[in-house]
Amino acid sequence: QELYKLSPQHKTYVQERLSDRNQVKSSHTSVTAQGANVGFLEQFSVLSKRYFNLIRRDRLSLIILLAVMPIIGLLLLLMTDASDLVGQSATDIGARIQRIIGNKISRGDTLPVQSVYQIAGNTERVTFIMALAAALLGLFASAYEIIKEAAIYQRERLVNLKITSYLASKIIPLSVFAMIQCALLLVVLRIKVEFPAEGVFLGASAEMYITLVLATLASLSLGLLISALVSNASTVIYAILVVVFVQILFAGVIFPIPDAAAPISYLTTTRWTVEALGDTAHI
Repeated sequence: QELYKLSPQHKTYVQERLSDRNQVKSSHTSVTAQGANVGFLEQFSVLSKRYFNLIRRDRLSLIILLAVMPIIGLLLLLMTDASDLVGQSATDIGARIQRIIGNKISRGDTLPVQSVYQIAGNTERVTFIMALAAALLGLFASAYEIIKEAAIYQRERLVNLKITSYLASKIIPLSVFAMIQCALLLVVLRIKVEFPAEGVFLGASAEMYITLVLATLASLSLGLLISALVSNASTVIYAILVVVFVQILFAGVIFPIPDAAAPISYLTTTRWTVEALGDTAHI
């Protein structure tokens, strides 16, 4: 035994290996102790910078994300009239009736003229599409955020990653993204669509912007919840599909809501968003 302790084999395969292992242990203890002393703001700062860098480096995805709401706005312009959010004036409605009568007379039609004008029909459709766009933006922006980093998250939790810091590093950058997107949607809509002058408390444009931002934040939170609950990334799209159908069916625009389905309607962001936008538009 004494001869073996003096041999080069003992030095190489025992002493040096034990020394290396002790260094690793002390280094791990140091990292754990450092992690325990790091506060909320410092963790949030590091995680947010990392998240912004990931977004900034993927330029193609960044361009696509920033173009989503303007594209939706342009498509909506193709389907809307300038008066859809304010309603036509009495003069415009009278002129429309006169055109209908004139067309009937020119064709030699002797039947009585029948026509229906819904003051708020198009307004409700426009506000519903705006609400649905906010819901979809929030869901798709956040539904993959936690599940795609599950392995990283679990590893960093071992060195005292705070849940509040992690969630804040997702919610705040995504909120900035939501505020930019909602502003772009309204800017594009104002190219053609006339907005009411006043809302309930503020200017109509300001109220609609606040409503859309809050709706997007609610959907971001729902997307993060989905991302935290699913077991793998492949099931996220199916969860989103169910949520989107609920948002469409129970918003109270396409179908009237029966009493039995009212509790589900109360849980949809689109219902409250449509009602808030409708109040601003005075429908």
